Amino acid sequence: MRNRINWSSGWAAGCAGVVGLLSACSGKYYEVGQSDAGSAGELNNGTAGAGNGVGGRADNTSGAPNVAGAPSVAGAPSVAGAPNVAGTSGAPDMGTAGTPSVASYCGVQFSTLPSDVLPPKQVFEAVRQFVAGDDLNAPSPMVAGTKAELPAIAGKYALQLLDYYAAPPPHSAPGIRRFVTAWLPGTPDAETWAPFFTNNTLQELMSSDAALPRGAGVLTDQAVLGKLSAFGTGITERGAYLSEHLLCRRVPESPPNIPALEAQKPGQTRRERLESAIAPPACAACHRLADPLGFALEHFDHVGAFQTIDNGQPIDSSGVFTTAGQEPLMFSSVNDLGPQLANTCEAVMCLTGQLLDDARSAAHLAPLQGDARTEAAAKIGSAFAQQGSSLPELVRLVAENMALFQ
Repeated sequence: MRNRINWSSGWAAGCAGVVGLLSACSGKYYEVGQSDAGSAGELNNGTAGAGNGVGGRADNTSGAPNVAGAPSVAGAPSVAGAPNVAGTSGAPDMGTAGTPSVASYCGVQFSTLPSDVLPPKQVFEAVRQFVAGDDLNAPSPMVAGTKAELPAIAGKYALQLLDYYAAPPPHSAPGIRRFVTAWLPGTPDAETWAPFFTNNTLQELMSSDAALPRGAGVLTDQAVLGKLSAFGTGITERGAYLSEHLLCRRVPESPPNIPALEAQKPGQTRRERLESAIAPPACAACHRLADPLGFALEHFDHVGAFQTIDNGQPIDSSGVFTTAGQEPLMFSSVNDLGPQLANTCEAVMCLTGQLLDDARSAAHLAPLQGDARTEAAAKIGSAFAQQGSSLPELVRLVAENMALFQ
């Protein structure tokens, strides 16, 4: 009997616990308020000449196997031995025939057995809508293969579409740009981040200075830095945004009728002002979900300008952020924090689940819910982590999953 652990429910329970703490905050909880089944045999549904303009990926994108040999998502091995991925656990349960049937990632067990597939035409249209969006000129695949090979072929088609948009003049795939816009609401830089899904890793996405000098990728996107509050610090609002959108942790809203912070004293930094107000243990428990992430951004003002002094004092952007798996991430600035966050299964599961949701919505497929969604995200996330968190591999893995009956 498989042990099912609902990732979404786990987060909900955790947040419920935090909400329970709010009543103990005694008016000192500040700044969170912003907050048809496929037939057997040959597919052969490609037409001669289809796929013109689709560039093949000669280097096979970060070690991705070719179409003939690519394993489907369902066949992804356990991530037990993957390096540098926090929270990874569990070896596959070897069935009586010696074939792995269950693996685990981030505390979630999932089946590694093959699944049935959707009709080819539906699969390829779903992948096109996922990556190409509304672009009716996007090339079609030219494919021939067996029903069992369809998921791998769908994944290869997704990579071909990424390469098509990366070819000169390069621009981002419309569907990926759509996803980034939804993933980072308020971002002015979707066109900057979307191309990362063609050539880069999650670590690079969370550490790049492509949009901001000395920046840390999406952690220093203007949608984050521009968060302000009635109290004038924005520390908690910034942290709450990152917690919700990059880690899928919803920070509870602040209780009503909280008093304003005391006026900033001479020589007192913004961080010190907030820390003084939330010093009571009950309040600190509430703010632990967001404030460390916000502290990491203290060197950047609300328009992204880098600063070293606050109210005459050196800025302190160091801290410790505790993951869902109780792993402490120690950092001196957001530039230290970004790559560490990207290596957590928490960030991997969050990004994977959101990309899968977006892909299915764009393709007009029913959304996955409950255990089905949790296990799909774990299955894809484990394979993604094993591929070094390569973002084009994540796109490929999501496309493979879209070929499966759920």
